[in-house]
Amino acid sequence: MPVLTKNIIMNVAEELVIKNHSTNIRIEQISSELAVTHAAIYKHFKNRHDLWLSVSIRWFHKSILKNITLKTAYSTPEEELHDWLWQFVTAKKKASSNQPEMFELHMIYLDNHPDELQKVLAPCYEYIDLLLNYRDNDYERAKAIMSCFSVFTLPAFKETWFQPDYQQRFENIWNLIKKGLN
Repeated sequence: MPVLTKNIIMNVAEELVIKNHSTNIRIEQISSELAVTHAAIYKHFKNRHDLWLSVSIRWFHKSILKNITLKTAYSTPEEELHDWLWQFVTAKKKASSNQPEMFELHMIYLDNHPDELQKVLAPCYEYIDLLLNYRDNDYERAKAIMSCFSVFTLPAFKETWFQPDYQQRFENIWNLIKKGLN
């Protein structure tokens, strides 16, 4: 058996969530699958919450952020931001359908914990801040922009993501904020 690492543990944890169609996976199930004691898992993670938070963060990066593919050139930073925001919200929408159990885990460990969510979204805030040349120490304007689109990212609104006017609602919000970007 290969050396036990955080990634190996997280891979098995994620596989069990998907295979069992449940976020209610116990550490004992993971350790059994890996043929190790559950104490071996706790050498890599402080506790159960730390494990599932790590799995959720990795899934968010892999299933949402890494699915944003921008063009090589845009006529304006605003055009690039529009494309980035659209890809971000549609990646989250797709992830909610393609891997509902992992999306649920993400809700439990990230969307329901604002401090953790802020940390995970930090690269998004930094991207917006750099793109629009804000130079805000705390990314306040970038956070405000992202919050305008929370109806497309927060799970409480998930049912509205599949309504026929989804893109039009996105464009309506974009049109409201784009004048205030500078």
